[in-house]
Amino acid sequence: MIRPHRRKRKHDPPSTPLAAKRLDIRPSVMSPTTQSSYSDSGLPSEPSTSGTALPPGNVTSPGSYLGRAEYVSGTVPIDEEDAKKYSSGRTSTLTKEDKRYLNDLHAFELPTRSLSDSLISSFMEQCYPWMPIVDFHELRTSEGSEPSLLLLYSVFVAGSRVSLAPNARMSGDSFYRRAKALYHLGYEKDPMTVIRSICLLLWFNNR
Repeated sequence: MIRPHRRKRKHDPPSTPLAAKRLDIRPSVMSPTTQSSYSDSGLPSEPSTSGTALPPGNVTSPGSYLGRAEYVSGTVPIDEEDAKKYSSGRTSTLTKEDKRYLNDLHAFELPTRSLSDSLISSFMEQCYPWMPIVDFHELRTSEGSEPSLLLLYSVFVAGSRVSLAPNARMSGDSFYRRAKALYHLGYEKDPMTVIRSICLLLWFNNR
């Protein structure tokens, strides 16, 4: 019996073994280790890792850490006595050039008592409610201690921005330059005082 001739189409897949190897057989985008199955509620369940081999050196978590208690528990208590042994990193003394530069800026010359009281009062009334990070007694000279120059100038800067005194804003610009120089030269050694002073200097603007 003679079979009718059938014409092969060009889009038919090749039938030879060599050509079959050339087929682009791409795996799924998500590997078995990251592929998640979906429950009946439509929410993704934990990824399945059964039957898969991980390459050496690969560390994977046992599952999603979302909501795990490890983020909020198991904290290590801090030894306060041991923490005091660490240096603030600002142990170097000022050079002669640095001292001369600060003297040129009059960084060691405080303003008059009336101007200081006016700026501190403006700061305590309008800035302190928004930024309660400075106590009033820290800005006054007490027995055996002087207020931090950097912190004091930073308070003056913040107070000058909310004060209604005629020359408050102009003096605030000078206080800002002094505070910036004291900060960059590492004059203040206490880290917390430095951080609080930086926060107060954010009140400065040129407008």
